[in-house]
Amino acid sequence: MKLILVFSFILISLSGYSQQNSDSITIAQLIIDDYKTLGNWNIQKHIQNCTSNYTLIEDGEILNLYDEIAYFKKNDQRKIKRTNSFRFKNIRTYDNYGYAVYTLKSDIVENGKLNQSIHHQ
Repeated sequence: MKLILVFSFILISLSGYSQQNSDSITIAQLIIDDYKTLGNWNIQKHIQNCTSNYTLIEDGEILNLYDEIAYFKKNDQRKIKRTNSFRFKNIRTYDNYGYAVYTLKSDIVENGKLNQSIHHQ
């Protein structure tokens, strides 16, 4: 009987780990895909990718979805090519919430020239 209980606990633990891992992969892919919306200023796609309580903390600045929409609208005339490189440090989920900690390096080419190389931690 003890063996069955131990085996059951292992299966339950692995099931929880597997779900956390699956959620982490989904969150990472969503972040990667959403940053592509910055390259073409796709406000509607960005809104679809975010929840109403979305918060971005970047270099000490706290932005909500409306702050980012204002940024999109201010810059939507620019023609850029943006290449992003991510290094995910931590992704966690709790109930229906998830958060990710990552570094991001973005190379932004505008008018054929490297306009900006941004490194966020």
